[in-house]
Amino acid sequence: MHKINYDIFSVIEKPEVITFSEKEIEILAEYEHKRWSLEKKEAGWKYGENLDEEKKIHPSLVTWDNLCSENKNKIYENVKSWPEILADSNFKIERLKFLCHCEIE
Repeated sequence: MHKINYDIFSVIEKPEVITFSEKEIEILAEYEHKRWSLEKKEAGWKYGENLDEEKKIHPSLVTWDNLCSENKNKIYENVKSWPEILADSNFKIERLKFLCHCEIE
């Protein structure tokens, strides 16, 4: 969340659900894909045109720019659901009062 100048805090009562801007969704979705790709690669997965779980081959192990729009849309929808999921678990997403160094990069 720091990528878009937000942080997450545990609260006692369910907080208001926020809505990310389109730019925030784009930033988080790209970052989430990078995180997922790194996790897969560290587990021994490689790129291949067809999914093969036994051989650890996945067609989505590409850069964000090379990811097909169908898969990007799935990630966008996933990211859009985060505020509600967090609120349901009593976590509040709050804008940071200072610019995160990652926003300056």
